[in-house]
Amino acid sequence: MLVGSIEEVIDKAILVNRENDIDPLVATFYRNLAFFFFICLGGILEIFGSIKLAFSFHFILLALIWPFNSLAYDYFLRNVEVSRFNGFLYTLPVFFIFVDGFFFEAHYGILQIVGVFALVAGAVFFSIDFKNKKLVLTRQGLGWLLLKMLAYIYLLIVFKMMGDSVNEISFYFNAWLWVLFSYTLILLWTKKYQLLGETGRCRGFLLKTLLSKSCDFFSSIFYLQAQSLVSLTILSSFTSFSPVVTLTVVIAASLIFKINLKEQIAFRDVMYKAFATALLVIGGFFIFV
Repeated sequence: MLVGSIEEVIDKAILVNRENDIDPLVATFYRNLAFFFFICLGGILEIFGSIKLAFSFHFILLALIWPFNSLAYDYFLRNVEVSRFNGFLYTLPVFFIFVDGFFFEAHYGILQIVGVFALVAGAVFFSIDFKNKKLVLTRQGLGWLLLKMLAYIYLLIVFKMMGDSVNEISFYFNAWLWVLFSYTLILLWTKKYQLLGETGRCRGFLLKTLLSKSCDFFSSIFYLQAQSLVSLTILSSFTSFSPVVTLTVVIAASLIFKINLKEQIAFRDVMYKAFATALLVIGGFFIFV
């Protein structure tokens, strides 16, 4: 959870006041390329096991839809506070209940279902800017959120379906070969490849992206390892503490390290977010017990 929060804060800091200088498609390509670099490095060093080649048609389908997940992430980095965006994703457990039941025949009691709705209530609370009395999550944002959730859920389903045939690092290696191939075709088709050099030379972009994706590498591997042990819904209860960590990292980065994240960190704003976070923690507790 900590490394995932650090990743988001770094990615947000890269874009602040440079939104027009960094193209979304090129930025997401570089992020996925940097992630793949650490997957290869991890495989060479065998930190999480060795890499084995594998093929599945699911990898091809994942490669077609994953750019939507990456572009949605970029959209939220540009338009939403990091602490709020993290909370939005706790609408996922509603989908997880159906996925677990349909694909993996998991069953849940009333307490777990109440916990799921507490998580969703926390996510809804995060989507409201009480200070300015408006919704943070616009219709466009909602569309991106749905695309991101569908792509991410599909990734988790594919990994779960593959069972013991691949380990976590092999899964990412084989899947991301196709993801990067898909990105290459998109860059060629849109002619955005012409912006690769310009974006790469943008001050600190590549170095900071490598730093953030090193965090993404560890958090992604750990998440899949946890998923192999429990259901998706139960796993979401464990990660309900993530917004607490993110809010702490955001406050530390803003107040101590003076990093501009365009984050509302006045006392009242922090209390609103703390209440929404508390709903997530309560929901996670209900699901877990």
